[in-house]
Amino acid sequence: MDIKKRVLAARKLLEANGLGCFLLSSREDIFYYSGYKASEGNFLIIDKKQKPSLFVSPLENDAEKIKGVDLVYLTSGDRLIKELKGKLVGFDESNLKSWTFLNLHRRHIRLKKSTKLIKLPREVKTEEEIENIKAAIKISRKILDRLKFYNKTEIEVANTIEAGFKINNSEAAFDTIVSNGSSSIHHLPENRSIKKTEPTIIDFGAKYNWYCRDITRSFPGSQKKWKLVWENVKNIQEQIIDNVKPGIKMEDLQNLYKKLMGKNRYKIYHSFGHGLGLEVHEQITGELKEGMIITVEPGVYLKHFGGIRIEDDVLVRKGKAFVLTEKI
Repeated sequence: MDIKKRVLAARKLLEANGLGCFLLSSREDIFYYSGYKASEGNFLIIDKKQKPSLFVSPLENDAEKIKGVDLVYLTSGDRLIKELKGKLVGFDESNLKSWTFLNLHRRHIRLKKSTKLIKLPREVKTEEEIENIKAAIKISRKILDRLKFYNKTEIEVANTIEAGFKINNSEAAFDTIVSNGSSSIHHLPENRSIKKTEPTIIDFGAKYNWYCRDITRSFPGSQKKWKLVWENVKNIQEQIIDNVKPGIKMEDLQNLYKKLMGKNRYKIYHSFGHGLGLEVHEQITGELKEGMIITVEPGVYLKHFGGIRIEDDVLVRKGKAFVLTEKI
């Protein structure tokens, strides 16, 4: 993990945008720019100083192991205010708690919305990051290979999956979705038995060393009409993946998704995919670049009857994109 390189990238963004510092408040950003696995309520300030300032609770004395930062214990907010005073502060408007924002505003700290800038260096993944995501994928494959779900309840299957994450030294990247015969996209697992006569969606992902994976597998069941829907969704997904390459934009792929769904007279309920990394949903700005990881997840849902969604994690590279989750 080349923290110095990441901090340098942040400082270049500060300079280019006339900012005095970044105030990082999300756990993922703090980890990315310092290597510290932060708790909620921690802060990291990156400015033109040699070292970023890491603000943590006095209870988190394990932060003393982190090199390359000035460690400050949050016994009061005075030190934080002192470091921000007189600077134009780029903050993460998608994460900073409202009471913190209001407190900074009352103390006359100049704030500027900077979520996109803060997260920009995270868009392209290093080899180390890719390996962490691959490790999360390997764990997920191991769990799915052993999974039996017919005649078990949705809740039982979801709990089995999430227990598998813990056993394999990881955790759930998000709440596991197990959906049998439901057209709800983010269906909450229920205490109902999974029937083979209805389509089943399993959307799950391990989080390993803070890096996430996101995969959806659908099982059409015994009805021919759902097997046909599965084949159509798979075909749509493959055509989108064939167009994933450096230089194309996410909106271009979304337009292709709309076109392919329209040909099959399917209604669109969500986007074709999203960025992936330290968070399940990460921003992708501008054109795709080599080293970015996105998901491709077309889905078809028929009200009151069920749905089919197929989702894979795709690494952008020169030439043909690489499907990281292909063997699951």
